[in-house]
Amino acid sequence: MQGRQLAQNTLLIIVLAALGVSGYLWYRYASIADMQTPAGVSFVDFAKQKPPFKCSASTSNFSGAYGETMYSDGGLLRQDYETSQGSGVVLFHRVVDSSGTAYEWQDGASTGITYAASEEFTPGTAPFSASHCTPWLFPDSSLFAVPESIDFQPGQPAQTTQPS
Repeated sequence: MQGRQLAQNTLLIIVLAALGVSGYLWYRYASIADMQTPAGVSFVDFAKQKPPFKCSASTSNFSGAYGETMYSDGGLLRQDYETSQGSGVVLFHRVVDSSGTAYEWQDGASTGITYAASEEFTPGTAPFSASHCTPWLFPDSSLFAVPESIDFQPGQPAQTTQPS
């Protein structure tokens, strides 16, 4: 009889723990579905209000392909772009730190630019929507590190465009 009672209690504890974890995850990540930036709020400030998330989008046509992945954690943002047109692939990166300073560079370059992320700062030109964003359960803070090997100079944001 004691063995059966112990098994029932163990099962009850497992079920309650699973419900508790499920409830916590729903509470913490339910807001991921609403990725529309409210009017008058910069995307950087908007991202600070969200739990860690990752978004991906891509498009292609006969002239090339474009893909973007964005990571956000506590107001830190990283965007990785990949474009391919004609002769090759260009990998482009942007990191926005907690002060709103943006750093941009291309793979293989020794220089990059830095600027204050504007109020209009939005995820590239890729078509992000809630279906493209998921909770980032195990954020990797190393993604937000600005490369020390790149010489950043003040400049203007690069225009990342999809193939036309």
